[in-house]
Amino acid sequence: MLMCSMRDAGIQPQMETYNAFIQALCRKDRCKQTLQWLKYMLEAGHVPSAISFQKAIQSFARHGKASLVEEAYEGMSQAGVIPGIETFTALISLEARAGNLKAAERWFARLRDSGLSPNLITYNAVINAAAQKGDAPSAEAWLARLRAEGVEADEATWASLINAYATARDAAGAERAFSRAQAALVGLGGRGAGLSCSPVLYRTVAKAFAKSRDVAGTERWILEMSDRGLEPGLEGYSTILRACGAEGQLQRTEYWFLVMAQRGIIPDKKTVSSVLVGLADGGRAQEAASWLGEMQRRGFPPDADDFAHALRACGRASPPQSTLAQDLLREMKARNVKADQEVLKSLKLAVPSRRVEDLLKDFGLESGGGGRKDVRKGRRR
Repeated sequence: MLMCSMRDAGIQPQMETYNAFIQALCRKDRCKQTLQWLKYMLEAGHVPSAISFQKAIQSFARHGKASLVEEAYEGMSQAGVIPGIETFTALISLEARAGNLKAAERWFARLRDSGLSPNLITYNAVINAAAQKGDAPSAEAWLARLRAEGVEADEATWASLINAYATARDAAGAERAFSRAQAALVGLGGRGAGLSCSPVLYRTVAKAFAKSRDVAGTERWILEMSDRGLEPGLEGYSTILRACGAEGQLQRTEYWFLVMAQRGIIPDKKTVSSVLVGLADGGRAQEAASWLGEMQRRGFPPDADDFAHALRACGRASPPQSTLAQDLLREMKARNVKADQEVLKSLKLAVPSRRVEDLLKDFGLESGGGGRKDVRKGRRR
């Protein structure tokens, strides 16, 4: 790398060169290298541009690197660089994805304190943070603030509000929010044309019924979509399948798989495993264990996520099915599926905590591979 060679040779790049290189690293999402070169630039006596800091923070936020975000923001403040609206929006969005509403609100307050005016995207990020927690009252309060500022809510705003009710398992509240969204979006005239019938809004209300384990309500909203000429898509069908799974209506899932086939829609792995997620929601341990075989039959060998859902079903059963959970661990070992943090979390629901580590050792599942943190070693795989 030319920049490394220059630095090793004692040749100090110009400020413009540093900024261009840092921004190139941001585009490639090389988070740790980006932060390191921000530090190198400061050590060399150059202050990174506001754009370099902004793009770095946005890159870190996209990847959920909260510690890097804090470090970059601190460096930005110490260097006297004033954050822009995009930087604060990225910070709020990072907390929103984690469901940290209070932290998102603190960043919003800092934005205000810096003299900047929040825009629609910024407000939407805070409302989304409330939605992730299922805090509908807070989402409503932020919507009211948005409107008091004279900002018009868009489809994303209303989708987040409806999702707040969905996460709280308040299907009636989601329906009321949908009706308000329809009226508001139609009222926008040309700019909002068509948004009152947005597939996103319909699917989000359907999700509220699915989370409430109301199969009929979920189907009603998906069918209403179809009646209006809107395609539910795999996400919509997955929502129905999850609701059916939660209520143990496996024969009904076959009907919906048939509907998809008739419409030329090929289910992907996420769609097929949504039945398993529903079975876990309902604590239907035996059916969940059987569905792992059904996934294999449909061409989707179960992975760690799927076993985690099946183990969660064991833990949510009444009483917890610890023997079946151990059978699932044996199957994981036979399939060479490595345990990850979600498996560990679900296993703790099904067996006494004191036995978890011993069981993982007994079944040779103590080390992981691919995607999330290893259960035992705490490293990224």
